[in-house]
Amino acid sequence: MRKDLYIQAMDAIPFSGDIEEQIYKKLQDEKQSYRKKMFFCTAYAVCIAAVFFIICIFQKQTLYSNYLEKTELNKLESVNRIREFSVPAGSDISEKQILTSEMLILNINDSSDVKGIFMLQGEISGDDLMYDIGYISDGQYMELETSYTDTVLNTRVELKENTEFSWCITNRSDNAMTFSGEVSVIYNDLFYRNYGEGVIDIDSTSSILIHDIGSLITEDEFNGIYLYNCKTRKTEKITAELENIDFQIDSSGKYIVYAMTHEKKVINLVNFITVESIVNNDQGMTGF
Repeated sequence: MRKDLYIQAMDAIPFSGDIEEQIYKKLQDEKQSYRKKMFFCTAYAVCIAAVFFIICIFQKQTLYSNYLEKTELNKLESVNRIREFSVPAGSDISEKQILTSEMLILNINDSSDVKGIFMLQGEISGDDLMYDIGYISDGQYMELETSYTDTVLNTRVELKENTEFSWCITNRSDNAMTFSGEVSVIYNDLFYRNYGEGVIDIDSTSSILIHDIGSLITEDEFNGIYLYNCKTRKTEKITAELENIDFQIDSSGKYIVYAMTHEKKVINLVNFITVESIVNNDQGMTGF
């Protein structure tokens, strides 16, 4: 027995003939009290851990979607919340906030009888951007891009079968972010085979000249001119100037050239473009 504990117990008891028995009884009582405290502390810690575990499971199981099947919901990783909006094709979307670990679902109205090209264009704003892009087709989730960091978003999906379609943006950063832009659908089969209306086929020997867009957009509204590669699904900001717009194409392919306003409105510039190419060492110009 520890001497210091024995002395403390002895000092706490008035002297009598059975002092040794009293000291021993007091030490036993203190030992039992210590064991009870340890038991309750351990039980408390276990209860806290169990509650936390149940809350985590409950949060995972309470994810709900009108457009994703339950089996697909269970496959989602690190998604704590889903927000859904039903939007008509061709509509502008203004400043939809997406919280950390949240999935934003944009369902295209009356898309169940549609086949063709579904387009998502706009801009993502926020600090330290990182997000995933995907879509839902008849309840199944398909991922297109992961850990995406571009501020300009311009992507498309080509579907040959009729389907109910939704776009998905999942915030993977530690900060809230905001999406503004437009969702659109190209229904015509001819456009489908040609990557959609407003797409131009350009080779690597060509230069693009953009002219007379002052009637579309003012200098105060103007954010920039962007070039979207339909094959790689990559977007490049060409210029922030409104006049004397002339740039070279690095590789042949199908492109969309568009302007964007500060309010995130996208304007296709196909009717304001002249493509200058070299044919038999002579310059030729093609207007669209």
